Formats: sequence, C-alpha cells, structure tokens
Amino acid sequence: MSRQIHIFCPECGERSTISKVTYSGVTDATLTCRCNNLDCGHIAVWECDFAHTVKSPMQIFNVTERQIAPGKNKISQFVLSCTNCGRRATITKTARVHDESYILYVRCSHADCQHRFVSRLNFKNAVVPGAGVSGRLIQDIIKYLPASERQNVIDALREAGR
Repeated sequence: MSRQIHIFCPECGERSTISKVTYSGVTDATLTCRCNNLDCGHIAVWECDFAHTVKSPMQIFNVTERQIAPGKNKISQFVLSCTNCGRRATITKTARVHDESYILYVRCSHADCQHRFVSRLNFKNAVVPGAGVSGRLIQDIIKYLPASERQNVIDALREAGR
C-alpha cells in the first residue's frame, strides 16, 4: 500500500512536490519541496521528526485505510522508519494543522511489530522565495529610494522588459 503526503506551498497555497529527502537517523528527515505553480516557483525545506508513540489504536481517531496513489511526476519517495524495530513504516493518516505544519499518523508495516507513532512535519525555511515575495521586495526597495534614484530604477526596469 502506498501513501502520499500532500504538502502545500506556504507562499501561494498550491500543491508542492518533494524533490529531495535527506534522512538523519531513524526518525528524522528533511524534505526539499518545489511549488507546482510555475508562476510561484517557491522552494522550501520541511523537517519531519518523531512526536510520540501511540499507546492505543483509539488515540488515532477514525483512521481510514483508503488507498492514495502516488503522483505521476513524483520525484522522490518519502519513507519513514519504525521507531521501535527500524523497518519501513506506513503513513496511515495526515492532518494539516496549519499552512506550515502537519501531523503524520504512522504504523509499522512489519506484521510482528505493528508499532504506531506520530510524527510532525513542519516548514523550516525557504530556499528560493516565491514570485510574489520577490515582487514585493522589489516594490519595497523602490518605494524607499530617493525620488531621483527611483525614477532611474523604474526606467531601467522598463528597458530590461523590452
């Protein structure tokens, strides 16, 4: 059974694609994600870390076993390892807490273990700011320039756009 985490761009809200996964130990990983919106182009880093063990299946509310097919343009697969036995674990449910924070409910896929735990996936930082951010930065820079320099910059931008 395959699972996919849907991560959304913190800049524009569109879906992002995981382009790189770096593991640090059994329970932690860093994900580099690129916004699928070509007008935005935001590249962000997210951190995933172990939160706690689920003591009883009742702590996971209505875990659905629905199949989520991986995307066609999926570049990298994000794999979690069981914190108990170290084998491959399966994400059974994701909850988007905030634009920049997710909770992952995870179960060990090994039949003898079946350990359940919770991991957190949090936005860390932007690698490449989205198009909206760079446009606002340029506007702010131009706004605070002296009037004579401001007009020179505006004229230079118009020339570059031709």
